[in-house]
Amino acid sequence: MHVLTNVSCKKLMRSEMDMLEAEFTTEEVWDVLDKCDGNKAPGPDGLNLNFFKAHWEVIREDFMRFIKEFHKDGTLVKDLNNTFLTLILKTLNPVSMGDFMPISLIGAMYKIFAKVLANLIKKVMHSIIGEFQMAFVKGRQIIDSFVIAEEIINMWKKDQVEGLLVKLDFEKAYDSVDHGLLDYMMECMGFGDRWRGWICNCISTPFLSVLVNGSPTSQFSLERGH
Repeated sequence: MHVLTNVSCKKLMRSEMDMLEAEFTTEEVWDVLDKCDGNKAPGPDGLNLNFFKAHWEVIREDFMRFIKEFHKDGTLVKDLNNTFLTLILKTLNPVSMGDFMPISLIGAMYKIFAKVLANLIKKVMHSIIGEFQMAFVKGRQIIDSFVIAEEIINMWKKDQVEGLLVKLDFEKAYDSVDHGLLDYMMECMGFGDRWRGWICNCISTPFLSVLVNGSPTSQFSLERGH
């Protein structure tokens, strides 16, 4: 459970919140399909995105009906948020789990919907992300942070100013983020109830099966962040 209160942060404008929660359009979904790499390995549903691209005219109405139901209810059918996890060797003689690279094979329908949400939030990132946040923002590069830090150190040395630098490195940082804190921060930033409900549903309902010799294990829920 998060313990932060009265956090001061940048906020969305009302018009931006309304844009995020507007009804999903066929154009938004097709934009995802049109720009995606449709040849990636399929997830538990057995479909890759090329299937949706090739048969879009046939399945469009049914798919849009599904995505509009999610827009209204904010609830995903359980089977849509399932993922296969396959482990790829990083060394010829593995002795621990660290010697494997996990690859997630996500269901196609969930992947499409998640990308629609990602494309929407990109439009408002400039309103909520600080100017000194370099990673994960289009048009910025994480290396700029190192350049700025080096310039500050050089300036301190030149002016003989005392200072303190703190470098924090969180292993698998997102896996340890409390979902309640994430929801709280979205609320502080001005995200509406509907949008927050979509995100919380997406991150709190996934199930995973590990592929062992090509066969999936029994499903289990992902508990990190609760």
